Amino acid sequence: MKILKKYLLPLVILILIIISFFLNKSKNDEAVIMPIEINSDSAQVLFGNEDSYIKKLCYLYESQAVEPEEGDSMINREIIELTIVDGSMVSGIHNILPAERDSNTATFIGGTDGEYINVIATANAEGETWQEQRVYKRATGQIFVGYQTTPIARTQNDQGVYMYSEAITDLSFETDEFFLGLTDCDSIDSSLL
Repeated sequence: MKILKKYLLPLVILILIIISFFLNKSKNDEAVIMPIEINSDSAQVLFGNEDSYIKKLCYLYESQAVEPEEGDSMINREIIELTIVDGSMVSGIHNILPAERDSNTATFIGGTDGEYINVIATANAEGETWQEQRVYKRATGQIFVGYQTTPIARTQNDQGVYMYSEAITDLSFETDEFFLGLTDCDSIDSSLL
């Protein structure tokens, strides 16, 4: 039964991803945001038992905008909200909300080994929508966004998703300057999610 549960969840998610890609392709090649929300009721339906568990984590980064107008409190924010099911399946949002420019918002779904989170994100910025691979690294009380210190090629696969063509271990994560700290999800203004 545990083996079935271990493989059924990733299989169901893979099927949902494939279906969403085909639906997106069939609509004149326009990308459609299809956020997937998983709660305890849907997890029980998907996984068929009460042993499934769900963990919700939120991470927040805030910094003062460069040279804000006098009297204004302009803050740059970046928010990641994760829903982790059974310790391996991940869905969530990643919103980048600069004070002075257009925001970049994304929903994502993927998997985790507990430390690294590898997802496919449907992102929106400046009127454009695209899908791309994103990788995060969790550490005690914080999360790091994978970035490239040197150009790592990205290629567009048959479903139109931009994927890293090299190993994700070539990405950099930890910096002293930028990471998102773990925070109480209820403390985040819902208009930012």
